[in-house]
Amino acid sequence: MRKLIRRIHYLLNRRKMERELAEEMAAHRETMPEDRRRNFGGPLRLREEVRDVWAWVWLEQLWQDLSYGARMLWRSNGFTVSAIAVLGLGVGVNLAD
Repeated sequence: MRKLIRRIHYLLNRRKMERELAEEMAAHRETMPEDRRRNFGGPLRLREEVRDVWAWVWLEQLWQDLSYGARMLWRSNGFTVSAIAVLGLGVGVNLAD
């Protein structure tokens, strides 16, 4: 249950939490000795790992895919009309049997 609450909290406060994470990583880098900083890892990789733990990555990717598909269908009207017609015809023929 805690995991669900934490993920919902992250979805609602994503920008704030990512900003706090970036500030915390910068503070850790500053306090580390110079020779160990390069072993700390890149900030982008660390942010992506944290997002994998905090969020529903599959849900975000699904939303991105759906919005991309909708934009592509909106731009190509001819393909959209023909795809809807073919799907409608296929569903109609199968239901008529």
